[in-house]
Amino acid sequence: MHASPTPPSPQFDCDVFTATLDTLLDGESDAVTTARAEAHARTCRPCGQRLAAAGRYKQAMRRLGERLGASDALRDAVLGTLRGVRGSPTR
Repeated sequence: MHASPTPPSPQFDCDVFTATLDTLLDGESDAVTTARAEAHARTCRPCGQRLAAAGRYKQAMRRLGERLGASDALRDAVLGTLRGVRGSPTR
């Protein structure tokens, strides 16, 4: 039996979409929230445009970061700061 797509929630409005946009773009949203956000973006032109623009911005920043990279000194400073931080993989 195939599951039907999650219908948009009446409580999933533009404010909720905006509040979840970062976690959606980072792939950190659960499946239900992702489905509802995507359904909302398909039916709400401003939120669809916001999602597309944010996706383009994130890709541009990723390309810029890959091109520029971080110096070894910066990388060491960040990792040094993270050492001892609870939940940090460098701990």
